[in-house]
Amino acid sequence: MDETTRRKAVLGIGSVLVLSGCSDAVDSDDEDEVNGTEGDDGNNASGDEPEGNESDEDVGDDADTAEADDEDETTEDDRMSADEFVAQVAAVYDGEVAAYDEDETHGDLTLVGDADVSRLELARDVQDVLAVYSSYVERGDAPTEQLAGEVETDDGQVIGSVTVRTEWVEAYNRGEISEGELRDRVLGTVET
Repeated sequence: MDETTRRKAVLGIGSVLVLSGCSDAVDSDDEDEVNGTEGDDGNNASGDEPEGNESDEDVGDDADTAEADDEDETTEDDRMSADEFVAQVAAVYDGEVAAYDEDETHGDLTLVGDADVSRLELARDVQDVLAVYSSYVERGDAPTEQLAGEVETDDGQVIGSVTVRTEWVEAYNRGEISEGELRDRVLGTVET
């Protein structure tokens, strides 16, 4: 399963779980029990008093309204801001995030790292940041052209740099290129 499909599946499962907790809708098999028509005392199978005698149509309308409200909230709440992008980068990166500046077209990320970092460790760091940037492109207002990343030592000496073209990430998010192809393109821009 590719990363985009997995992400959508996880988001879909999460939405179903959230919505199932908010919905008043009932299965038609349980309709008689929930509406209190089973038994002489009007209690449902669980022994609780029925909440009311809403028709199935009313329950469905309430569920549809709740679902639509949740979708609107989820869409807005699920957006990733530049600050959230930086926080997620800081969470996956072993070093320190020194700065992040962006405008509509370009983002500049500066990380502080160890001067003795190996090319393999740098590649892992690039891959971790790339995963976060992919989410930012998909769910936020990421720069339209590119993200330029630079790793430097505590005293400002540049260890390496990388460029991530936003169009590559968008193609990956649409499933047009694989994770490996995206990684290779980005690693091809690494300068040490």
